[in-house]
Amino acid sequence: MKKISLSILLCILFTNQLFSESNNVKVVDDYNPISRIMTNLNKSQKKAVFNNYNLYNKKSFIFENNNFYEIDQDGKKVKINHLGKYNFEKPIHEKWGNRGDKVIASVLTWSKGNKSRAIAIFSLDGSINTIFSNDPSSFATQPCFSFDDQFIAFMQTNPATHLSNIVISDINEHQTIVVDEPQAGNPVWFNHSNKLLYKQFQPYSKSDSRKIVLYDLESRSKKVLYEGVVKMSYPLLSPNDSLIVLRTDKESIVIDINGNIVKKLKNVGGTMKWSPDSQKISYIRGSYTHDGEIIHESLFYTDINTNIEVELTPNKNLNGKKYMWMGNSIIIE
Repeated sequence: MKKISLSILLCILFTNQLFSESNNVKVVDDYNPISRIMTNLNKSQKKAVFNNYNLYNKKSFIFENNNFYEIDQDGKKVKINHLGKYNFEKPIHEKWGNRGDKVIASVLTWSKGNKSRAIAIFSLDGSINTIFSNDPSSFATQPCFSFDDQFIAFMQTNPATHLSNIVISDINEHQTIVVDEPQAGNPVWFNHSNKLLYKQFQPYSKSDSRKIVLYDLESRSKKVLYEGVVKMSYPLLSPNDSLIVLRTDKESIVIDINGNIVKKLKNVGGTMKWSPDSQKISYIRGSYTHDGEIIHESLFYTDINTNIEVELTPNKNLNGKKYMWMGNSIIIE
């Protein structure tokens, strides 16, 4: 059987979409060659976030056994960087840069017998840049890139007091800003501007009440968009930066960037993602045993304009599989 190039496969996929209704979401399952490529690119239990750029360029990164690998579309390791030579180990919270040519992660590092966590940036050209917390005794975690990959944000936690704040730094450490909050974390950059969302909560409190705060890097200003129960790690920002989804006690809500509630969504499941056009929210819902084992899982989306829910995989058990949006299609790993 002749091999078909990835570019041809992508062309076929998007050509098929041109003949579909705009609101007809296509599901590409694991029998499709593109899905097999995506699965090969994510052959590690601890994997970086996968995005469309890397699908086009047939490359991905994984961390495995304290090594940093670049792998091709067949899962073959083509470059190896051993983290030990940089005094790094146990990378966590890996995320791709928006241009697809670098990965950011929190790495455990040792200095004079003391351990801490720093932020490491791994680039396609093989270089590694390290950004340390401005407090050497603190742990730097939850890193993420700004929309243009020129700034990063991360959570800085003092291991003695367990208090944390948000730190913003340019990638060359020429400018560092500490967003001074008594307890803050889970930063999310906007997709088209130097604005940032993060969660703030009361120190030492067991309450689920949180504040969702908007920070503007240009004006150095902060604004509380929401205060109440939030039961999700990160606020889910739409691709066009206009809407934010939050899971609360009994429902999920959609707020705008002024903090107004514009939609309430009932019975939304887990693994929520926005469609690229910011018009749909997809999620996985299923049935589970008392021990949390999967009985059956299916993929749904809700149109935020009509509140109509559509089940995309009524005859398929996802059983823990991952998925991603690509144009008007959803690819299931």
